[in-house]
Amino acid sequence: FDEIDALCKKRSSTNSSTRDAVQDNITSQLLTKLDGFAQLNNVLVIGTTNLPETMDTAHTRPGRLETLIKVELPTENDRLKIFDIYTKSMLQNHLLDNDIDIEQILFGTHGLTGAHIEKLVRLDVNNALRRDVIEHGTLDIAEDSTEQLPNS
Repeated sequence: FDEIDALCKKRSSTNSSTRDAVQDNITSQLLTKLDGFAQLNNVLVIGTTNLPETMDTAHTRPGRLETLIKVELPTENDRLKIFDIYTKSMLQNHLLDNDIDIEQILFGTHGLTGAHIEKLVRLDVNNALRRDVIEHGTLDIAEDSTEQLPNS
């Protein structure tokens, strides 16, 4: 479940609105279903969230979503490896200058996820194509592309 916090919100003690009542019902139903997985073999339920503090604690009890793994943002070295992954084929196909300074580009990527870096490379390719840089046989990663990325 991606963004499981949308389904697992803390239940309201007052049920002050129809929306709260519906959300509480969804939470209860999901808890019941999670309990049912305990009897199945070879079934793994994974939920992801950026907002674990908004989840009802009943979801993280033993037998449900009990193991919590925090995935940190990539370090500078991790981001360099991610850039290498997404630019490798471009370098091999001579679509990216060999003398490009990826480490200089990393300066503006602190706090970005791997998905952001992938999007950054795609944005740069698209921007280069729009600028007709591809006609010259190479693409340059523009430093201003980071401004087109959403905040983490």
